[in-house]
Amino acid sequence: MQIRARLKSIREEADGICSFEFRERNGNPLPDFDPGAHIDLFLPAGLVRSYSLCNPSDRTKYIVAVNRDTKSRGGSTHMHQTLRVGGGLM
Repeated sequence: MQIRARLKSIREEADGICSFEFRERNGNPLPDFDPGAHIDLFLPAGLVRSYSLCNPSDRTKYIVAVNRDTKSRGGSTHMHQTLRVGGGLM
């Protein structure tokens, strides 16, 4: 299932690590998830990256934490350098 979401916030958690909070664009509830669940983020240029959800099960938001990897194949670099609050994704 593909969900259209909007980036609600970006928070620096530690040096090189940011959390990204996504919410459904129309404010609808998101599907439930179990601890350890992953979501695939569909990034520009055809990149698809899988990240672990790191928030408690909460149908209003999905939060992923991303380490900016210097050996990145593009996903973490894109997340840290390009994504902006209010932008759409997933």
